Amino acid sequence: MKLEIIKDEKNGQGKWHVILDDKTWKKELDKAEVKLIGQIEIPGFRKGKVPSKMAKKHVKPESILQTATKSTIAIAYDFALSQKPDLMPNKQPEVQIIKNTDKECEILFFFDLPSEIVLGQYRDLKIAKPTPSVTDEEIDEQIKLLQDRFAIFALKEHGALALGDTAIFDFVGFLDGAKFAGGESKGMELEIGSGKFIPGFEEQMVGMEKGTKKTFEVTFPEEYHVATLKGQLVKFEVELHEIKTKTINDNLEELVKDVNIPDVTTYEQLLVNVKQQIELQKTMTIKEQFMEELIAKIVQNSKIFIPGYAVKVETDRLEGEFKKQLASQNFTIENYIAATGISHEEIRKEIEKDAITQLQNFLIIEEVIEQEKIEVTTAEIENQLMGFANQFKVSIKEVKKNIKDLSLVTTTLKRNKAFDLLWDNNGTVPSVEAGS
Repeated sequence: MKLEIIKDEKNGQGKWHVILDDKTWKKELDKAEVKLIGQIEIPGFRKGKVPSKMAKKHVKPESILQTATKSTIAIAYDFALSQKPDLMPNKQPEVQIIKNTDKECEILFFFDLPSEIVLGQYRDLKIAKPTPSVTDEEIDEQIKLLQDRFAIFALKEHGALALGDTAIFDFVGFLDGAKFAGGESKGMELEIGSGKFIPGFEEQMVGMEKGTKKTFEVTFPEEYHVATLKGQLVKFEVELHEIKTKTINDNLEELVKDVNIPDVTTYEQLLVNVKQQIELQKTMTIKEQFMEELIAKIVQNSKIFIPGYAVKVETDRLEGEFKKQLASQNFTIENYIAATGISHEEIRKEIEKDAITQLQNFLIIEEVIEQEKIEVTTAEIENQLMGFANQFKVSIKEVKKNIKDLSLVTTTLKRNKAFDLLWDNNGTVPSVEAGS
C-alpha cells in the first residue's frame, strides 16, 4: 500500500490518499465474496449451506465491491496511521472512495487542518508605553460633570428655549419631500448646545416656546455616516412639548455627599479620588492601545496558519453579533446596507479582517501561555470567585453553585497572566525633552 499526504492550506484541509496494492485488494474482494455467499438464502437450502457454485450466481459484482470497500476503509486508515505521518487529523476524518473496481482501490481520508503557530519574539519589543498624567483642567472638567449629573431640573413654564436648557420634543425629517429612515422621533430629550445633533439643528430650536411648532432646514455634513444623507439639505418639522432648566449646586461639600463614594467624606478626598479614576482610565486606554500594537508586532514576528474553515466560522460568529447590535437599534442588515450604501460583500470582508485578527491574537496568547508554562493556583481561582461574589453581592457559596465548570475561570486567569507578562516585559517609556 502507498500513502500520499496532501496539505491543502487554501481549503484548510489535510488529506491522506491511500492506494491499496493488488494483493491486499484481491484478498478483501475474496473475503467479501465469501461473506456474501454465506448470506445467500435459496429455498430448499439452509442459510450458509447453499452450494458455492449456485450461490455465486446470486452475488452481484457491485455488492462485492461495496462490501470489500467497507472493510478496506479500516485497513487503509490503520496503514496510514502506521506510517506516522506528520499531518494528523484532530478528529474522525471523512472518507471518500476515489476508485473501487475489480482491479484497484483508492481511498481518501480528509480532515480539517489545525491552526498552527511558530511564535516569534514576544519579549523586549521596543514599543512606546506612555505614563499617564492628569492635569488640573481634567480634574476640574470631571468635577463639572459630577455637578452636572446631580444638577436639579425644573420645568420652565414661561420664556423661550435657550442654550443650556433641555428640550423635550418630537421631530420628523424630510428629504426631497419624503420621510427618511431614522429621521423621526417622539419624546426626544436634548440639551440645547450639547452638539449632539447635526450642526444647525439645535441652534434653530433656540427661541421656541413650549407647545409651539417650527419647520427649518439643515444640511447633513459631508462626512455623515449614512451615505444617502451626506451633504443633503433636509427639512425638519419640530414640536416642542416641554422645556427644562438646569440648576447647578455650587456647594462642593454637598457634592461630596451626592456622589456618595465610600471613604470619601471631604472635597479634598473627592479630588484625590477623581484624579485616581482619571489615571486608572488613562492607564486602561494606554494598556489597550499598547497591547493591540504589541500583539500586532508579535504576529508579524511569528508564522501563523489559520485554515479557511476557521476564518469562516469566526466571521459567521462576528457577523451574527453585528446583526444583533443592529437589531438592538431596530435595524436589519438590509436597512444598514440601504442606509450606508455598503454592499454585504464589503461588510463581510471587513468582518473577516476582524475575524483573522481575533484568531491570530488568540493563538498568540495561547502560545505564550504554553511556552511560559503559565498556571493558576487554587487560591487564585478562589480569589476570582470571591470577586464575583462581591460584584454581584451574593455569597461565594452561591457563586460556586452557579459556576460548576471552573475551566472558563481558569482559562481567563491564564490569559490575564499572559497579558500581564507581555505588558511587563515589553515597551519603552518615552523620554521627556528638557523644557517640555
